[in-house]
Amino acid sequence: MHAHVRNGVAAAALIVVAVLVFVVPRFRSATVDPIPERTDVQEVCRIDGKWLTPHGPGNHPLAGPAARFALLTANETNWLLDATDCTLREVKLSPASAAGRVEAVTVSDLEVLFVVTGQSDLPVELIRLDLVTGEQTRSPLPQRTEEAVHLQFSRDGSRAVWITDFGTDDERVHGAPVGQQSEFSFAPRARLGLGPHHLIDVGRNGRDVLLQRDRGEYLLVDRSGLPIRTLRTDDGIQPFGADIRFAPGGDAYLGWDNYSDERPRSIVQWRIADRIVRKDLPAESRVVSAAASSNWNWIAASIQANTKSGRGVESLTVWSADGNVRFHKRLRAGARTPVVFLDGDLVAYNEVDSTWHAATRVVRLTRIATTSGSD
Repeated sequence: MHAHVRNGVAAAALIVVAVLVFVVPRFRSATVDPIPERTDVQEVCRIDGKWLTPHGPGNHPLAGPAARFALLTANETNWLLDATDCTLREVKLSPASAAGRVEAVTVSDLEVLFVVTGQSDLPVELIRLDLVTGEQTRSPLPQRTEEAVHLQFSRDGSRAVWITDFGTDDERVHGAPVGQQSEFSFAPRARLGLGPHHLIDVGRNGRDVLLQRDRGEYLLVDRSGLPIRTLRTDDGIQPFGADIRFAPGGDAYLGWDNYSDERPRSIVQWRIADRIVRKDLPAESRVVSAAASSNWNWIAASIQANTKSGRGVESLTVWSADGNVRFHKRLRAGARTPVVFLDGDLVAYNEVDSTWHAATRVVRLTRIATTSGSD
């Protein structure tokens, strides 16, 4: 009897040891971020209670100049964060002339653009806020029917571009000054071949339009639909839609390809000065947001992983152009932070605590040199 008990205890002990040795490490490895945390950067701002929004020149497929302001939001109120001195400015909008919600479109150092949506979430009005004078300009949108899709605005807020009859033989791209009827129109199939053609972005002044026809192939065209250049990603990645950032001259790109049924992992890849860098993310990972700094010295990605244990691992990684990790921080599951680069090698991101209170944090990626001694 006692021998049987002792044998049972011994067997149970062996099972426990086996679990500790073989099972637990695998369980843990599924939830551990594979990149060592690196946070040796200077924090220049921390704004509690407000969320960073994914708007600004660094978050458009056609990358723009460095930004001074980041747009934050709290309780349906927008705020501008000036990262140069960590000051906040409330963005006050006059009452909307039409029912619907107001969403930011883009932010520059001179203005903020908002779009007002009406029924069926169709855009009905554009609001331009001049940051210098404080003046607000409201413009009705002529393309407010369900047949108009892929609506995009130029960065300066002067022009709108949209597609009608998308995916059919009658597919057409239209453009006009905001608030006016179509000023130009072309059939992309006649100029560029079979579609469908997805409208991805519009140049700063609305003079050029970025379309996508196939995965990994982007077409920059003028207002008549004539090709300016074809922009392609390199082998190993086929981004779709706005999961791409192009340098103004088209000589550099950042793209990410979230997993499909055939490939259960995501890829972040960029090419700068003929050097291709590829980052394969852990299985079941997805890129939430990514951006390149305006000088293309820094690449950042916000990543969400669904692990075998069922626990989410979220993180923010900033790489230098050669692919070395400069900043890596694990975030509480559910943060899904956007990435916004700002002037002065600054990058902004969100954090949430255990009670889901938000904070926007801004860090400087370069070290500030110090001098000592006397004249």
